[in-house]
Amino acid sequence: MQRKTHKHRLLPATLSLAMVLTMVPAHAAAAGQQPPVPATTVNSDLFSHAFKLDFGYQSSSWLERITGLWVDGMPYEKVSSTIYLKTGTYVVQPSDGRIVLPPGLTGAVKCVVRADG
Repeated sequence: MQRKTHKHRLLPATLSLAMVLTMVPAHAAAAGQQPPVPATTVNSDLFSHAFKLDFGYQSSSWLERITGLWVDGMPYEKVSSTIYLKTGTYVVQPSDGRIVLPPGLTGAVKCVVRADG
């Protein structure tokens, strides 16, 4: 019996996830700076199939100030661990420089992140 890989299903969803950062923190707007942009747009976890938006550990202070996240206009709830990750939730991992979204996102989606200055 041959084990099927899920790469063929994850690749289209991974490539089509579009991320838009808005709500520039007040101090960044004042200084003419923009919020960080992910180093890699999406990285899908092979075990949990969760989507990871990797910003790099240099962005950890900005990630700690995230106050909200919306996917296609729907608010997502922040949870403390990937153990609690399910549809409609997200996890911020500042020490790893990433935001983790639940599996199941398909097609092109718009992700809006809000952070305090």
